[in-house]
Amino acid sequence: MKITTLLALAVLSLALGGCSPKAPSYIDALHRSWNAIYLSVLEDGSLLQVDLNTGSGLAVTIAEEEANYLTAILAEKGLTVPEWQKRLGEIAAAPNEFEGGSAAPMSKHLEMLAYLDETIKELRAAYSSAK
Repeated sequence: MKITTLLALAVLSLALGGCSPKAPSYIDALHRSWNAIYLSVLEDGSLLQVDLNTGSGLAVTIAEEEANYLTAILAEKGLTVPEWQKRLGEIAAAPNEFEGGSAAPMSKHLEMLAYLDETIKELRAAYSSAK
């Protein structure tokens, strides 16, 4: 399955995800998108390594956008925001066990996604409290 098909499926799942006539918020759309792509990377055994690398990278980009968006909202409200970007950069720069191999990008992306997931949970909790 090509990454474009993966993207189309993620967008379709967002469009059909609920029966509510109300569109999902931007934050919810971002969250559902990167999670759907992440799950496809983990569970779709038909993907080639290039698709796994691209899909996991796309999930990181979308998760990072969610974290940046939440960070900006919290900062606008004058709330203390954790400095997660520096640690994400450190994770991205650190070597991993697959360094130089074809699975290295996906491995790195999955490390970054694990960190972003925890960061997003923290940011979402702060956002929910600040509403």
